[in-house]
Amino acid sequence: MSELPPYEKLGAFYLGRRWEPESEEVTDEAYLYDSKDLTTHAVCVGMTGSRKTGLCVSRLEEAALDGVLALVIDRKGDLGNLLLTFPGLSAREFRPWIDESEGLGRGVEPGAYARQTAKLWREGLVSWGQVADRVARLRQSADFAIYTPGSTAGLPLTVLRSFSVPPSAVIADREALNELLAWTRAQPGTSSLRALLYMDEIFGFFPPTAEPPAKRPMLTLLKQARAYGVGVVLATQNPVDLDFKGLANTGTWFIGRLQTERDKARVLEGLEGASAASGASFDRGRMEQALAGLGGRVFLAHNVHEDAPTLFHTRWVMSYLRGPLTRTQIAELMAERKGSQADTSRAAVSPAAGLPGSAPAAASAGDAGSATERPVLGPGIQELFLAPRQAAGDHQRRVLRPALAGAALRERSYAGWRRRLTDHLYQSERMTLWKCPTLADDVERLEGSLDVAALPDAAEVAPRKSDMDVTSFGLAWTPWSVDAMGIAEPLF
Repeated sequence: MSELPPYEKLGAFYLGRRWEPESEEVTDEAYLYDSKDLTTHAVCVGMTGSRKTGLCVSRLEEAALDGVLALVIDRKGDLGNLLLTFPGLSAREFRPWIDESEGLGRGVEPGAYARQTAKLWREGLVSWGQVADRVARLRQSADFAIYTPGSTAGLPLTVLRSFSVPPSAVIADREALNELLAWTRAQPGTSSLRALLYMDEIFGFFPPTAEPPAKRPMLTLLKQARAYGVGVVLATQNPVDLDFKGLANTGTWFIGRLQTERDKARVLEGLEGASAASGASFDRGRMEQALAGLGGRVFLAHNVHEDAPTLFHTRWVMSYLRGPLTRTQIAELMAERKGSQADTSRAAVSPAAGLPGSAPAAASAGDAGSATERPVLGPGIQELFLAPRQAAGDHQRRVLRPALAGAALRERSYAGWRRRLTDHLYQSERMTLWKCPTLADDVERLEGSLDVAALPDAAEVAPRKSDMDVTSFGLAWTPWSVDAMGIAEPLF
């Protein structure tokens, strides 16, 4: 039995090979990153074209092979490519996912372009010591899923569980407002990497001065998650916008090519702070020199657990990097999973669902906004059921989705919500009025003293506060039809 290569050992993340800056060549020495070092978290910075996404995908692939849980927040849509793994590395597997326009732009028809792409991936993996068997193991090692809040393309996320006011202890504890943080604190302590939170493009969520809602829980995770084996990886191409003081406890920095001297100065500031926090020495001049010579796919790894920074060239990823996925492509990738979920929940859907007075039926987890169970409502919240105005089509089923209706003014806080909603509508929304000479009298009656004759052919006027009378408010169950692909249409 042949001995496994070093990068196949548990806990060794194969991210690439070491880079020789003087000769500008890739060496034969693999760059293996100790996964437990991620419990002290990591930051990845690099301008567009530095191949930062490839590095982060390879890290997530290695985590999946080791059985490490990963929650990936993907703001650009690139990381859905992790589902594009083809063990056969054949043109047939690549064909549905290639960019046909890119091939045609090069004068290559789609079938030939798929063959070229498959050949490119086979040769790329072999050149980095990887074989098709590793791709197959990656695919079998993890349950990859794409969740799409606010969309039925992927799997939905249910955020709202109850309209009841949270306990005062939860409201007062700002550090417990994140479910991931709560899950982390419920785990037993460990020095190994148990789970990974990766956020692609942290820009706007971790600024140096402002404090958006996500920043406080993120700071808490950076301070406390290590004890529970949870690592945080943050990536950005805008290092100037990062709060480097908040990142002082980050153990590893992966730095790619930077665009401006200002970016380099900010990164050096962050590295210096991280070194000081860990008690490590920091040679600013040497670091400046290293950053100046970085090219595409070449990164500098500054790890406080290592004696010195390392230059390395990223490996070929096993996932097909075809770029951001469209909603249609996401729906295709998740269709089988949504279909299996629909089959398990179909028996729970009542034939009378949606009729006034009937209880809401359990709906598929693949329907965005639908509920798998009836939520607990606070006292005084009225529950309504909207009757469908049309029947569901053939091969469609009817589900109920919760929606907000009106405003309950029985609690003191609701009065303030009403004022803020009214102010928002008054200041932000606009209403279009169309001039019609034959109906001028009717328009004047509706708008009071409005001078209709002075209006152009089309005009926009702000709604008056007196026109907005929000009186009551509750939970309304709305009927929708859902087909086998998870596409939903309203029936009301």
